[in-house]
Amino acid sequence: MAMQDFQDIAKETFIDKFKGVVLSISGKQLESIKNGFENNADQDDIRCQGDICRLEISTSSEETWEQIYADMTRQDWYTSITFEEDSDYTGQHIYYLPNITE
Repeated sequence: MAMQDFQDIAKETFIDKFKGVVLSISGKQLESIKNGFENNADQDDIRCQGDICRLEISTSSEETWEQIYADMTRQDWYTSITFEEDSDYTGQHIYYLPNITE
């Protein structure tokens, strides 16, 4: 068996077995994850408060982002309208997605 095949099977098995499990971490492990998140160059971000979420994306490929956004809005979970905030930076998109219930 090729090593890549083994790694793929191990990864799928691990994800299936532990999907949905919440792990509590602290100390150096937590700091490492937090630093990796905060130092991520992309800085894409979604934050929700109450009935509205703010989605901030920075991209160098407008075509790719437009396709991802279009695909996202066609999914069953997406039940919102989108408000876009003007950005002073090329490639930065800021959207507000209110929770719309029937």
